[in-house]
Amino acid sequence: MPGHEELIQTLAQLDPATLEEVVSAAYRQRSQRTEAIDQERPNPEATAEQFAQWLAQRHLASDMALERVVYLPTGAPADEIRLLEVNRLLNPPDLDTIEPLDFTPDIDPAFKVFVADVTTDQWERIQRTPESILPSGWELKDYKTFTRA
Repeated sequence: MPGHEELIQTLAQLDPATLEEVVSAAYRQRSQRTEAIDQERPNPEATAEQFAQWLAQRHLASDMALERVVYLPTGAPADEIRLLEVNRLLNPPDLDTIEPLDFTPDIDPAFKVFVADVTTDQWERIQRTPESILPSGWELKDYKTFTRA
């Protein structure tokens, strides 16, 4: 696959109609992949980690701004999943505040899901000193990172 700069240079050389056609085709193809993922259901017997991975792949497929999804199992109740989503387009109101939101889906297996978006800079800071900005009770120990396949 060509690098970003090579891809940008190639696209910049296209006439406007062809560029529109190429971009539209890429969005259609991506949308079809997202729809296929949306139709998949997790295994009803999935462990918290398996469910977190399934959920992370769904989020990564539907949001291209996400660089990675980080699963934080340590310290979480058995029926709770905690995810950090490293979002390169996020512009947080306060660099020292990470606010997890309830993203619990209404499907089996039934896990309570909390997701907190963080910037790339915040993720780097969390890796250096997790206690500095992680939400209370959230721990970096034994974390798992999920990226696009």
